[in-house]
Amino acid sequence: MLGGEFELSMGIPVIGYDIIMEMSILSNGIRKFAELVIDRLVPNIDVMRKYAERSLALITMITPMIGYEKATELSRELMMGRSIRDVLKELGFSDNEIDSILNLKELTRPGFKVQRK
Repeated sequence: MLGGEFELSMGIPVIGYDIIMEMSILSNGIRKFAELVIDRLVPNIDVMRKYAERSLALITMITPMIGYEKATELSRELMMGRSIRDVLKELGFSDNEIDSILNLKELTRPGFKVQRK
């Protein structure tokens, strides 16, 4: 029984050393990943805006601004693959109003935007 206790005691420093080495390898890998991948990422603003403006979830956010009836018509047209900007223009909104409605920075802030037309 004494021999087993001594063997376990001798393995603890090895386990600690292995943990420290694994943490070192992992932190170096994460640092290199950040340096070679994350720091070099460049967002494609136009593509991201296109995806955001084609999202049906966007209708939920702009419904208080355009009204329920127009939001219903907008959702039907978006499901058919049409552009949200084109449909809003057909619904009688000017370019400035459309830019104000689709201001993605404002739409992603917490709270409700109520500007009924």
